[in-house]
Amino acid sequence: MALALLSEIAAIKLPLTVIARADVQKVSRLVYAGLVEARFRTLSGQSTGYCDPLEATVTAITPEGWLSLGRRQ
Repeated sequence: MALALLSEIAAIKLPLTVIARADVQKVSRLVYAGLVEARFRTLSGQSTGYCDPLEATVTAITPEGWLSLGRRQ
C-alpha cells in the first residue's frame, strides 16, 4: 500500500496552481497515511486539516478553497 501511495505523490505535479477535486481526495489519503502534510482552507479562510507551515511548499486553489501541500521529508 505504501508503494501505491508513493506513486500517487509522484503523479502530483509540483508546484500546483489548481488542483482537481479528485486530487484533493488523493492528497487527503496521502495526508492520513502520514506521507505528506497539508492544510486545507475553506473559501472563508477557515483552516481544516494539519500542516507544518515550514514544510508547506505548494498553494493551490480548489473548488472547496485553498490547499497547501508539502512533502514530508
